[in-house]
Amino acid sequence: MGSGPADPVRSRVLSRRSLSLLPPSSRLADSLRVHLRAAFGLSTLLGLMLIACVWAGTHFYLRLDREKSLEAAMANSANIARVFEEHVAQSVKEIDKTLLFLRHAWEADRVGFDLSAWTNNAYLLRDLTVQVALIGPDGRLVATNLTRAPERVDLSDRPHFRAHLGPDRDELYISAPVLGRVSGRWTVQLTRRLSNPDGSFGGVIVASLDPYRLSDFFEQIDLGHEGAITLFGTDGVIRARGGIGTDLIGRSIVGKPLFEAFSRETSGSYLGDGTVSAGRRLVSFRRMKDLPLVVTVGLAEQEFLADYLAIRRNFLGAAAIATLLLLLVIGSGIEHEVRLIRARIAQRASEADVADKTQELEATLAHMSQGIVMIDPDERLRVVNRRAREFLRLPAGGGVRLPEAARAQICGLQGRGAAAEFVLDDGTVIEHLATRLPDGATLHTLTDVTARKRHEAILAEARDRAESASRARTAFLATMSHEIRTPLNGVIGMSRLIEDCDDPAERSAHLDTMRHSAEHLLQIIDDILDVSKLEADRMAFEAIPFEVAEIVRASVEIVAPRAREKGIGLSAEMAPNVPPRVVGDPGRLRQILLNLIGNAVKFTESGGVSVTVEGAPVAGAAETFELRISVADTGIGMAESDLCNLFQEFSQLDGSISRRFGGTGLGLAISRKLLEKMGGRVEVASLQGRGSIFTVILPAQIVAAVAPPSPVGPPTPPVDLGPLDILLAEDNPTNTLVATRVLQKLGHRVTAVVDGQAAIDALASARFDVVLMDVMMPRMDGLAATRAIRDGGQTFADVPIVALTANTLDEDRERAFAAGVDGFATKPVSGERLTAAIAAAIARRAAPGTADGAAIRAA
Repeated sequence: MGSGPADPVRSRVLSRRSLSLLPPSSRLADSLRVHLRAAFGLSTLLGLMLIACVWAGTHFYLRLDREKSLEAAMANSANIARVFEEHVAQSVKEIDKTLLFLRHAWEADRVGFDLSAWTNNAYLLRDLTVQVALIGPDGRLVATNLTRAPERVDLSDRPHFRAHLGPDRDELYISAPVLGRVSGRWTVQLTRRLSNPDGSFGGVIVASLDPYRLSDFFEQIDLGHEGAITLFGTDGVIRARGGIGTDLIGRSIVGKPLFEAFSRETSGSYLGDGTVSAGRRLVSFRRMKDLPLVVTVGLAEQEFLADYLAIRRNFLGAAAIATLLLLLVIGSGIEHEVRLIRARIAQRASEADVADKTQELEATLAHMSQGIVMIDPDERLRVVNRRAREFLRLPAGGGVRLPEAARAQICGLQGRGAAAEFVLDDGTVIEHLATRLPDGATLHTLTDVTARKRHEAILAEARDRAESASRARTAFLATMSHEIRTPLNGVIGMSRLIEDCDDPAERSAHLDTMRHSAEHLLQIIDDILDVSKLEADRMAFEAIPFEVAEIVRASVEIVAPRAREKGIGLSAEMAPNVPPRVVGDPGRLRQILLNLIGNAVKFTESGGVSVTVEGAPVAGAAETFELRISVADTGIGMAESDLCNLFQEFSQLDGSISRRFGGTGLGLAISRKLLEKMGGRVEVASLQGRGSIFTVILPAQIVAAVAPPSPVGPPTPPVDLGPLDILLAEDNPTNTLVATRVLQKLGHRVTAVVDGQAAIDALASARFDVVLMDVMMPRMDGLAATRAIRDGGQTFADVPIVALTANTLDEDRERAFAAGVDGFATKPVSGERLTAAIAAAIARRAAPGTADGAAIRAA
């Protein structure tokens, strides 16, 4: 910055100085020699002082740098030693847990204890464990994970065996490295004493560790070419080593300075000649708590001081060069003047640089998003940036006094060092931080935190919603647990009563109760599945013609017995303007009406329930009709404040209502979601103690012309398949028993197998009329077995197959038909379901064009 305009000035100064040093006469030459001598003496003194300072500074800096390098190396090696200690302690503790676990298993079952079976588990046997062995009380090898029939090797002379022959001290013993007589490898033995039930010595359980794997930790760190990590025993014997000298395992350092050091202290560092390696080394050690082990991390001095040595060479070279230069300039007083001129030029450049930095600082303050205000002790403005003037409407420039309005906003925190907030007239939220400066002035920082506050409010609201949802789900799970346990208790309780019941009539009543409880449990599970399907948007809907009156009549008839039991009325009325047939999903509409009518009957103790069906054309759509089905009751009703939570899935209005009337609280939530998926809605009006009215509003397309009645004729007689040879593939014994008994009562002959491969083998050895194939089985599942049957090219490739499964999702059905099944039946099965599924499968397999499975998959 100073090289432009300052260059002419420098040239002029140097020219005048050069001319003054060239006198034309001898008098001037004598005067010049006097001044030169004086200058030479002063320059020599100054040069010698500078040389002394250079070498003193170099020595001081190098000594300080060496100390810092040594301290850094000590800190680094100590930290690595701490991590290595934790690594070894964790590994030993994990293996000790395994030994304790195996000892517990041995003590629980001494005769049937199978060491190989227990140690096959990857969670029990770690990578660094070479062998797990069991030594009997006589010192001979009993079992090992390396072989199921080990040689009875005598290990009674081994220290890790003899260490447990004394008093019953339940301690972990860690041996020095030994050469295994079974494994043939150097190992470190971790042992635990085995005790007989009477407390006597029962043997030793041994885990043999690979010492080289213990030092794998070295591969994860960089200790240099000459670095090493070592695991010692407190006896001074090397257990494991990584880095240089890995062949030193088993060597003792008793009597060495390092051994003396970690014998006296639990942790520390040692700098001196290497104990097991040549050269000077820094060794940090830590004696492990509760274990007879010591971890050390060693660094070669020439490596961790490499940077220092390089700097030392550079500094010594620089000092030598500086000395030579100073010796050259000592004899010249002109160089002293030149240095002064250069110093003046550097000063000017520095002043110009300071001016530039000041301008940069002012520009930075002007464009900061934060407001900056610096106030002198007498409350005069020293610094005010643009953002602060916008926030506080302060005047531009410094030296003026702080306005009263701004003083009220920012001076309350003056010098406290705490943050506060205030709101501007336009709603902007300002965070204010005041800091007292050493000269008594105060620096105020103003930050616009409006957006942050808004985000915090949004996050708080989201957190509240999440907590509310969590509480609702917890309440729902509690209700589900109660509702599932109630029918399950009925099933279990009735089964126990039947065991002790001899009266046929009473047994029949118990069986009816058990069946009703099981059906209730199945309905609860179906409701939960419906909620899951709706939440995942995987519910399928139909669009077929149906009679509205028939759906309403059937729904009322299903609930009528319950109404008669309670002694309340149940009626249905159709308005004349309702079209006889519309297009929609009759099954889902029936499900919705059953939920609403069933709820109305359940919550009505006196009076009655009425169902009214009305309709009206939709304006602008000639073929679209809006159905309005109202279900009114004279039951307990609801408060208006409760209506907003009525259709929530995981919420119930009152736990006492659930306990009094029963139910999961899912029916209304499912009904509302079904209506929304079909383009409709549900409305509710209620008065507490007076009753409720639920109104279903559903758009439906009117059937243009009345379709001819289906040629159903008289009721279809039951399907008579005759006695069949049926192959049942089912892995669950209970399901096998139920299906076998049901089929045998229908007159069929049943052969049961436990998986898909067994089914294929059975088909290859005998002829069957149909196969009932469970979908989920071990070894080979039902779908894999079906594909193998269809694609195997065998004579039984065209046998009819019916898939049996507890999965009810549409994609499960599609996967089954894609695999090649001819029928699909869901559990729990009944005689009617099995007969219908078998008949449909035989018919589909017999239909033309089914050889390639295309017609089946399309069915």
